[in-house]
Amino acid sequence: VKAINNLNQLIIPLLEPRLQKYCQVANLSNGILVMMAANSSVATELRYQTPDLLKKMKRDPSLRHIREVQCKVRLPVSI
Repeated sequence: VKAINNLNQLIIPLLEPRLQKYCQVANLSNGILVMMAANSSVATELRYQTPDLLKKMKRDPSLRHIREVQCKVRLPVSI
């Protein structure tokens, strides 16, 4: 959990400001970063920005190993 939180703190600032509060890192495995989006609209915009995000991550030595970003929509929690 701590590693995901640290990764989240590195990646969220690389996103467009309007997306930052609607996205979070869910997982990183074998160079594939999984991002959760609050809804399908945010996920679509995040997918469009993925090439730019990957370029930004390549500039950071601690993020260079990430080669792919997958976007998933976070399901609403119902009580």
